[in-house]
Amino acid sequence: MDILFYLLLIGLLIYMIWWRPKVCKEKIRDKIRKMGGEVLDIELIGSREQIYNVRYRIKEKDEKAVVIFNFICEEEWK
Repeated sequence: MDILFYLLLIGLLIYMIWWRPKVCKEKIRDKIRKMGGEVLDIELIGSREQIYNVRYRIKEKDEKAVVIFNFICEEEWK
């Protein structure tokens, strides 16, 4: 029973530290590519809710956005 708990804990840590940020950044890049732009910088602001400050360029115009991801990687752009 203890082994199962530790395996779940390790799985959750891998999800929170490695997999989730990777998926969130890829979603940001994909959305900006679909708009015809390129990502200049992605900066993690808050780690609990995965809040990112994103700088990108569309047609020679620099833009900024804040993207918030919840626990299951659903995004909200501001």
